[in-house]
Amino acid sequence: MHNINRITPRILIATDFSSDSERAFFHALSLAVAQRARLTLLHIGPESRKEVPWDKYPGVRDTLVDWQMLDAASPRSDVIDKLGLNIKKMAMRDEDPYNGMVDYLRKHPTDLLVMATEARRGMARLKRSSVAEAVAFSSHSHALLIPSSAPSLVDSDSGAKTLQKVLVIYDHEPDPRNALAWLNEWLPAFGEGQIEVHLLYLGDEANAPEIVLPSHKSLKWTRLALQGPLQSTILEHAEQFGADMIVMMNQRSRGLLGRFRGSLNEQILRRAGRPVLLLPEI
Repeated sequence: MHNINRITPRILIATDFSSDSERAFFHALSLAVAQRARLTLLHIGPESRKEVPWDKYPGVRDTLVDWQMLDAASPRSDVIDKLGLNIKKMAMRDEDPYNGMVDYLRKHPTDLLVMATEARRGMARLKRSSVAEAVAFSSHSHALLIPSSAPSLVDSDSGAKTLQKVLVIYDHEPDPRNALAWLNEWLPAFGEGQIEVHLLYLGDEANAPEIVLPSHKSLKWTRLALQGPLQSTILEHAEQFGADMIVMMNQRSRGLLGRFRGSLNEQILRRAGRPVLLLPEI
């Protein structure tokens, strides 16, 4: 039964009507269904409101029918009445997608931002991983970034979720407890069965933060510590573990990872070939 006292989560998907942003949309919609969230589809571009191609926005109801979550003959009201989804399609006029996104998020904070990265057209500046990371940092948003080279975590035809293994990188700063609490609430929505989570500290195990692992029936947590060059150690373990997604903290230069933080997230985005979830410093 849906808890009426629960605060409804908010998910924002940036779209430029490309195939990359459509893939990101499937992820956002799948998470919105699992979390019974408010889902906003936002396009930022130079067009006036009259010029916005509203017909090119991804079809929410049609997708839900394809995923057999709604019957083809069901009324549009079933999107909210049966699935608990509140959908908005919006457009902002701005020549600079980065400025537009940051301005929108300043006025309308979200619980999760979903963006495609490494695009070749459309909102190309927004979709370069460095700018997508900058939007996430500047807006203090939890952000799921999906490189065009990464396998999808959601099947576009059936809505089936494939995430089974997650690699989480953590350190003393920012305090990992807020990140773990958020992940404990949100990670189950990314998968359909049990998810194996490796919580990786880069350094001597004796120096790792003292934390209490959260408990969730769908999550199996394993702590480990590895030493070596940051970027290559993360990438090598992600490959050996078979991680479907990498989770990293999105912060300025502080802590063990701080000296490298300015470029580490971007390099992981470019080289890991996996979706990356960036968590803000809270």
